[in-house]
Amino acid sequence: MSKKIKVMIVDDSLPFRSILSSVLQGNDQIEVVATAYNGNMALNRIKENNPDVITLDYEMPDMNGLETLKILHEKHPNIGVIMLSAMTTESASITMEAINAGADDFLVKSYDGKSREENIELIKKNLSKKIIRCFDKKHNLRTYVGQLGDDTKEMGPLGGTKKEHVEADLDDNKKKWNLSTKPISLITIGFMQSHIGIFIEEMKKLHLKKGVPIIVYIKMPESFLRSFVENLKPKVNASLKILDDGDTLLPRIIYFVNGYNQNIRFEEGDKIKIHLEKSEKDLSEDAFFKATGVLTKSRMAAFLTAENVFTPGILGLKELKSKDNLTFLLYTKSYKEEDVKLVENSYSQIASSVIIPMKMASTINGLTSAAGSNP
Repeated sequence: MSKKIKVMIVDDSLPFRSILSSVLQGNDQIEVVATAYNGNMALNRIKENNPDVITLDYEMPDMNGLETLKILHEKHPNIGVIMLSAMTTESASITMEAINAGADDFLVKSYDGKSREENIELIKKNLSKKIIRCFDKKHNLRTYVGQLGDDTKEMGPLGGTKKEHVEADLDDNKKKWNLSTKPISLITIGFMQSHIGIFIEEMKKLHLKKGVPIIVYIKMPESFLRSFVENLKPKVNASLKILDDGDTLLPRIIYFVNGYNQNIRFEEGDKIKIHLEKSEKDLSEDAFFKATGVLTKSRMAAFLTAENVFTPGILGLKELKSKDNLTFLLYTKSYKEEDVKLVENSYSQIASSVIIPMKMASTINGLTSAAGSNP
C-alpha cells in the first residue's frame, strides 16, 4: 500500500479513544489523523483531516452515531465507516439499522464474560483488519466499478463485460456447466462481514424461480445475527431462517449459519437434514464448504467472497469443485483489463468462474432458472 490509511476515531469516551489510538499505532498501514467526541465535531474535522475511514460509536451526546452516519453517507460517500457497538440486543438492532443506512462494517466493543484486557486484545486482533478491508472495499472496488461506467448496475463479470453481454455469457456457461443434466439443488454462500452492505443489496435482487435452498455462512455475535436476519426479511423475496439443529432444508428458503462456536454436519436423504453441535472452536469457512462435500446426490453452487489466494474458504471451495460442483469466487480486488485472464487462470483449480460480488444475484438467478433445476 503506497499511502497510509487515514483514520478518524469518533467516541465520547476519552479512555476508549485512547485505547483505539494505541491499538492502531502499531500498524504501519494506518495513521490516526483525528479524534472526536461526537458527530458534530467529527463532521467539522473532516475537511481538515480528510480521513479514509471513520470508526463511529453510536451512543454520543448532541449527535449520535446513526445521525452522523446518515450525513456522512450523503455528503462523504467515499469515507468508509465502521460502527462500534456494545453487545446487547438493542445495540445489535441499532447496528443493523446503521448497516442499512450505509455503514460498511461493525465491531463489538466488549464481549460478555471477557475481562478488559481480553476485550482490548479482541479489538486489537480485529480492528486493523476491518479498517484495511473497509478501505479496500471503498477504493479498490470503487475504482474497478469506475472502469465500467457510472452505473454500477451495468457492471458485469470480472473483466469488464457490459450488462448487455452478461446474459449471453451466462447462457454459454450453462451449457458448459451441464445444468440441464446436472441441475443445482443447493446453493451455499460464504460472505465476509466487511462486505455485508453488498450482500444485502444482492439479496434484494434474488428471484428464486426454482426450488433451491440457500445456506449463508457468516460470523457475527448471535444477537447481531438475529437482528440482521429480522432487518433483512422485508427486503428479500424469499423466506429467511437461522439454522437450528435438526432442520430439514426446504426450497426457496435462505438459511443462515453462524460460524461462532459450533460444528455443522449434513445428512443426505430424500431431503437434506442439518445437524449442529456446540463447540469451543469456531466453524471455519473451509470446514463449512467441506461439510457439504458428503452430499453426493446434490449438486451445489458455492459462492465465496475472496480478497486473495489465502482467503479462508479457498481450500473448501477447491474440494467442492473437484467433485463436479460449481464454485464461484466473488473477487473484491480491482485489476487492469490485461490482468484479468491471469487472475482467472490462477483460480482455475478453485473456481468455475470468477465474478465480482455485485453479480452474485444475477448468477444465482441464472442458475436457479436453468432448465432441469429441481421444482
